[in-house]
Amino acid sequence: MKYVSNYFKIPPLFCAISFFGYILLKEYTNNLIIFGILHSILAGILATKLLNTLIILNNNKKYSVVLFFLLMHVIYYGVSSLKYLEPQLLPGLVQNIQNRFFGDVIIFVSIYLSIEIWYRKIRKSNFSFQIISISKVKNLSLAIMFIFIIDIILSIYIYKNTIQIESNSIDVGIIQTQFLLDSILTFLLIVYFGKKKSVFYIFLFLTLVILRGFFYDSRTTLLSPILILIGGLYIMNKINSTFPEKIIKYGSSFIIIFSSIFLLITNRITTNDGTDRLKFLLAYRFDLSDFAMTILLNNNSKIINFKPVIDALILNIPSFIYSNKLEVISYGINYNNLLVNYNLISGLDYQDTYFSMGAMVLGWLGIIFIIPILTYLFCILEVWFNEKKHVGLINKFFLLSIIVIIENEWNKFFSNIRNLIVLFILSFAIKYIFISTKSRKKYPTNLG
Repeated sequence: MKYVSNYFKIPPLFCAISFFGYILLKEYTNNLIIFGILHSILAGILATKLLNTLIILNNNKKYSVVLFFLLMHVIYYGVSSLKYLEPQLLPGLVQNIQNRFFGDVIIFVSIYLSIEIWYRKIRKSNFSFQIISISKVKNLSLAIMFIFIIDIILSIYIYKNTIQIESNSIDVGIIQTQFLLDSILTFLLIVYFGKKKSVFYIFLFLTLVILRGFFYDSRTTLLSPILILIGGLYIMNKINSTFPEKIIKYGSSFIIIFSSIFLLITNRITTNDGTDRLKFLLAYRFDLSDFAMTILLNNNSKIINFKPVIDALILNIPSFIYSNKLEVISYGINYNNLLVNYNLISGLDYQDTYFSMGAMVLGWLGIIFIIPILTYLFCILEVWFNEKKHVGLINKFFLLSIIVIIENEWNKFFSNIRNLIVLFILSFAIKYIFISTKSRKKYPTNLG
């Protein structure tokens, strides 16, 4: 009965958020409010489906990392009910309101199907839970401070060289290095959580994340590390298992409020000529479907096109293996050519997501099935990690660090996969440096 009652509680909450959003931003057009509320109803159903599924799995102590892949999509979907604040999000994108809503329905079906796949795969898995023991607290404390200092240096370097990094592929390695360090640092903070000074270290890390988010002028840069930290504490059972349930219920509301404050503080809500951009910035950044729908409707070439995947895959082969890869392909040029093919503006910052990735490669089938397929593959990885010992738990966390990234395109996706492989290799070193021999002998079974 509890599960059924949630369907009468959560969708109205999402509708209220959407309705007040439109009223406060002075959008009274009937069509806008109607489609915004219809979108909110779908978002509420998705949130309820995910919440009910999570409650069942939590009751069975199955703390799954794949939850956060689905959670991010549900939050984005909830926030994107504000997309109808703008008749067109960016030049070239779909304008017909029925087509835009039809795209929302397709995304709804895709995410709903993914939640069902996640539940059916995880409920049968063996989650033998284990909290990692610390071998030498002093060594771990020193390691945290050492990585933290390097992270600060890299953050300053990236901030000062943003233009060069965007145009110079060599410096992208600096960004990849920072991602790896962030993942390792966050993992060590979670392992250290509960010990002396652990709150202080987390405070330092969050301070760095917040400052980096404001200086980089990126909400994603700010939110993703925080969610990774929460997710890691959850899968290691170091916070109340009901905490993700609260995120499902109130995450979209929090993001809307947080984004408004963030945009206000960073002085982005108005342009130099005084034009108000708050509606646009709230509507655009979290949309999942308009770009993908535009690709589907404007595709002037073959529907099946694996070239973006092949180009991205080649580009992410390590240079010491394939040193001439940049002479063979030009991923940026090829990507811009695709945009032109879709009647879009080359070089414009469209909202890349898994759905637009799927639409580019397989059309309608891609947009519908890319998230269910990835959910299934991530579940297989998690189940495999559950069969390992301490390395399995370490890599479950590292998997978390890449699946919370929603704004994606093929090059970035394979780059994250490459990072995951590097982290998998590093996990063996982490195991023997920071996990005590006593812990390894005491818990020879699965680590979930």
